[in-house]
Amino acid sequence: MVPKIVLDTNVILSAVGWKGTPHQILLRCMAGDFRLHSSPALLKEMSRVLAYPKFGFQREQKNL
Repeated sequence: MVPKIVLDTNVILSAVGWKGTPHQILLRCMAGDFRLHSSPALLKEMSRVLAYPKFGFQREQKNL
């Protein structure tokens, strides 16, 4: 059975913006090693935070 995990906004933000451990976890989710779970509230917060100009994320980084 594939382990289920929930990543908070800070971990996802780090995974998208940098290449550290959070990025490796996200890659493993995409590879099927973990089943990533979320909620409408978490997705809404993530969308809001990714839009902050101070992070400078490109459009393709925001469209996960």
